[in-house]
Amino acid sequence: MPLNPIERLRCMLPWTVVGAASGAAAVALALLPFTDAPRLWDQNFHIVRYSDDPFEIRADRRLSYERPLGDYDLVMEVELPPESEFDVLFHVVSPKVDDGALFHARYDALRISTEREADAFATRDRLLFGSEGRGGVRIEQGVPATVHLRVRGHRAQANVAGRKFGWFESVDDFGSVVLDLRSANSGLIHYLDLQPLARPESFARWWWGIGVGAAIGVLLGVFRARPAVALRALLALPAVAGLGAWSIGSDVVAAGSFGFVGILALSLAGLPLTIAFALGARWRGAAIACVAVLCVWELTVRLEHRRLAPFEDPRLAAYFGPDSGSITYDILSPQLRSSTAVHKPADEGPRAIFLGGAGVFDAGGRRAPQENLGPILAGQLERISHGVVVPTLFSSTAQQVALFERFLVDAFDPTLVVLGVTSDDLEPCARFTPRAVIEGDARLPDGFGSELVALWRADAMPRVPPGSPEDLHATLERFAGLARDHGFVAVIYTPESLPSEFEGVLRAEIDRHAWPRLQPRAGETTVDAAVRFAERIDPLLSR
Repeated sequence: MPLNPIERLRCMLPWTVVGAASGAAAVALALLPFTDAPRLWDQNFHIVRYSDDPFEIRADRRLSYERPLGDYDLVMEVELPPESEFDVLFHVVSPKVDDGALFHARYDALRISTEREADAFATRDRLLFGSEGRGGVRIEQGVPATVHLRVRGHRAQANVAGRKFGWFESVDDFGSVVLDLRSANSGLIHYLDLQPLARPESFARWWWGIGVGAAIGVLLGVFRARPAVALRALLALPAVAGLGAWSIGSDVVAAGSFGFVGILALSLAGLPLTIAFALGARWRGAAIACVAVLCVWELTVRLEHRRLAPFEDPRLAAYFGPDSGSITYDILSPQLRSSTAVHKPADEGPRAIFLGGAGVFDAGGRRAPQENLGPILAGQLERISHGVVVPTLFSSTAQQVALFERFLVDAFDPTLVVLGVTSDDLEPCARFTPRAVIEGDARLPDGFGSELVALWRADAMPRVPPGSPEDLHATLERFAGLARDHGFVAVIYTPESLPSEFEGVLRAEIDRHAWPRLQPRAGETTVDAAVRFAERIDPLLSR
């Protein structure tokens, strides 16, 4: 006997409520990995400079606003010198020294140039590794130009000298702002106004989840599904969302989040299984639904590829080491930020560069500066004005030489380079060796399903094994070539003995190139070792 409208409504209402709750739970579980975003700053920052008193910006003098910003408008009037590039770095997310979180600093950039026309926006990886060289929105040198950058969530839009660009999709939806000029001359900022905007609460994801869940509940009520069937169908939605958040969302970049579509796909990935259960499908139908769920997850991974840490450009770890911190945007100026100082190419006087990473030459950090061999040794050298420690935390000899060759040797023009060679010559968290990345052999498999499989395999993959003696030989030969081409004094430092197969290679290279070798003695303090090392190095610098 057909039900009257009141009885039909009475059957539908409970399952509609349960369905809405199921959809809301699915969204809540999908959002779980993205709950560590910082409190966004909402106070205005305003600089007004008139033509007789402009703000001078130089390659060694950035202008930065370090507060984490969400949505904002940035309006400024800039005047650039000849042969210059001006980058407005936005969504700058960088780990702080003491907060315990380590990752590669992230940012995107609005690029302005007086040299050549190129794309207005650029990603971090393109700025660091792009082959197209200089360029950006071209403006006339010496002529003030108005720049308006609008940032809304993950997107940015710009207007430069009356030309409109965007929208550009960014990895992050918050971050600080840094203005960076690359030029031999100084530029001028006549006016700057940074206005944070209140970010409206977005309930669209919740309405989608609640609406889809409620619609399924209505259908289950209309067709008078058995309670066990209806309950199993509705529980599948949050269960799959929670599983997806654990298996996919947990790999999001530190302090990052998915975009709207990615979170929605993660929330509703369980729909195929929900529909299969609602239709009373048995194991074969459920298996087909599970395959459909995996397909949705694959599409989610492809949508959010840039925001998943295992898929970050492998060149980052090859050149900077894993979880390298702020160096990935410090290097743009370029500058190097150790625990004791910030070093810039404009610093006057002969300089020493210590390659080996913070763990070798800056081991004490700010807590125990008496253990920082690099700065102490530089202070003992009579003919060195200052020492620069390359501050990467997880380093290898190959990585340090690659970083030095690509980013540092021309910019810093060192007089002395001390290369640390340790027995732990590996990338402890990397999926590819620096040599494989630099030579172009670090490629993930392509094809449908490969992204999801690669993501799940990332944590299970073994560490890269220690480099072979042949790899060490190739690295030292590369280092010798740099010393020969750029005319710096090369010194080798080994904090401990190396395995015999590496020791033989190292000694052969030291003898071949007549490099001094420094090694601390048992029970010797860092200061005493630095004094002894300086006595060996100073005569070499006077030649």
